[in-house]
Amino acid sequence: MRLIVFILTVILTTTSISLVRAESRLSWSQQPGSLALTDGEHIVWQFNHGTEQSKPHFHPLNLRGGKTLTWQSPPDHPWHYGLWFSWKYINGVNYWEESRESRRSDGRTSWDEVKITRNDDYSAKFKLDVCYHVDDQPVVLTEQRIIDVSSPNDDGSYTIRWDATFTATADEVVLDRTPLPGEPHGEIFGGYAGLSVRLSKAASEFQATSPEVPINEQPERLRFCARSVDYAGSIDGTEGGIRITDHPDNVNSPTPWYIIHNTKTPMTFFSPTVIQQAPMRLTRGESFRLRYEIVVHYQ
Repeated sequence: MRLIVFILTVILTTTSISLVRAESRLSWSQQPGSLALTDGEHIVWQFNHGTEQSKPHFHPLNLRGGKTLTWQSPPDHPWHYGLWFSWKYINGVNYWEESRESRRSDGRTSWDEVKITRNDDYSAKFKLDVCYHVDDQPVVLTEQRIIDVSSPNDDGSYTIRWDATFTATADEVVLDRTPLPGEPHGEIFGGYAGLSVRLSKAASEFQATSPEVPINEQPERLRFCARSVDYAGSIDGTEGGIRITDHPDNVNSPTPWYIIHNTKTPMTFFSPTVIQQAPMRLTRGESFRLRYEIVVHYQ
């Protein structure tokens, strides 16, 4: 009996040590303007919020072993920031594209100090008060943004819950986008604005799927309405991807999606483009809320 008790004690102790060691690989890395969760020597995710930057954003979002899913400032579109949010036009002013020289857009997305909560289970919360305006002119739109990042699951996957409430602070606020093909002055690339993901160069062969809309062959550009889209594939033998789900109470839900799959550039991009089909008009004091669930997962 004593031998059995001894063996069980050794097994339980060894298991406990293993769990502690596995858990202890996770740690926080905080720098001025960023917070990252690391797993040993690899970053799991990093949120960049320094006010000298154009937009607060997540990059990198990684799979196990440091395989990076996102691309920050690619040569073709240096204003793409991994996982980020940007309006296109507010009252006719461009908040999306930036000058390649100054790295600034005509419209400013600005924020003050970010309130950060780091939890013992390696989950985190970010609270930002964001303003949209032109230099030396009054703010036309405010945003209260709350981002909750879960602790990693046993398989390494994690969830980002994005919650933003926008309020008009001008008499009239028009949120607009480049017109769609078939509209006056429409462009083949029209319709983008809002939450977006630019996938890494290594993800150029990823495929988009949706449980609601069959995608048998993925063209270079794709638009449809659905609750959820998953962009997934393999990076050096590691399978995984990013899935975004639209909240049913969001404006224009199920959301219109804009998906790009160009293996030549390469450009792998997807976005729940809330105002894709028509501009949104607000009057002073009018508000609306957008919520998304973003899951970085393994297959």
